[in-house]
Amino acid sequence: MSAMFSIIVPVYNCEGVIERCINSVINQTFSDFELILIDDGSPDNSGRICDKYAENYDNIIVNHQKNAGVSAARNAGLKIANGKYIVFIDSDDYIDDNYLECFSIDNTVDLMVAGLSIFSPDGAFKEKLSSEYKRIVEAESDMVDFLKEGYAIQVWGKRFSRKIIEDNNIIFNEDFQYGEDSIFVAEYLMNIKSYRTTSKTNYDFCQSDKPSLSKLDMSDWFLSYTVLQEYIYKLFDNFKTVQKHIADKYWWAAENEMVRLSNLDVSLNVKCKLMKTIISNKFFQSIAKEKRDINKIIKFSIKTKIPFPLIYVFNNGGSNAN
Repeated sequence: MSAMFSIIVPVYNCEGVIERCINSVINQTFSDFELILIDDGSPDNSGRICDKYAENYDNIIVNHQKNAGVSAARNAGLKIANGKYIVFIDSDDYIDDNYLECFSIDNTVDLMVAGLSIFSPDGAFKEKLSSEYKRIVEAESDMVDFLKEGYAIQVWGKRFSRKIIEDNNIIFNEDFQYGEDSIFVAEYLMNIKSYRTTSKTNYDFCQSDKPSLSKLDMSDWFLSYTVLQEYIYKLFDNFKTVQKHIADKYWWAAENEMVRLSNLDVSLNVKCKLMKTIISNKFFQSIAKEKRDINKIIKFSIKTKIPFPLIYVFNNGGSNAN
């Protein structure tokens, strides 16, 4: 007999936190669930810890695979899942006791979104993020309103319909090492009729203590971000209002990246080289062409400290920026 919820947790090198995550699921007040732990070739004791839990709980399933990344691990979980609803949890996060219970109160919507409690790497509470509303997806503006939520693009903190996922062949794109969950959410959003957010902040998101990217590595990150946004932009090819939202968000990010680059403590030659990689990108140029309002161009030039003539050139042709 199928469970109400299939909870999928990708597991990799998390022996210090995986028990906290598993215990938070075991302690749920709503008990009709299966917990699927996908050990993605962990070299530490994570996989063995999962096996011990599976020995003691009939509703815990462990799958071991060679290391293939978080997308492959989640896809493996989707293949195993039998629940009516799919829930994803990251191994370094955990959930409050009433998490599944809150997700079980409304079976009329295709997507439910929980609020977040955010904790710093040392475990100190930082803030809560939540909203409370229910929406029938009748227009593109309803999609945009969802995407404006600060935690909309992650797969954790949400309840998905397994039927919608399977009927529309929605899986995680294993070609992306960054932002793969936002592609999944975008594809899911295009196939639903309703969603609901809840003010219950019962998903506990724990920020990583891994070293942040260096200032120069951030440039590589932005290029990856550009590739991701272009992919999602094309997904919404039949939703022009949504595309405009994605373009506006990307332009804002590009402005901030240019400002960051202009303030780097590196030579002018290095700055120009880094900026050129952005300006010469075809997706950047296509978005720039949409923003030909001369006042916007001037403001962009002033804010990012890029010479106005260069801004004007790529807004009126793009190819000259190469």
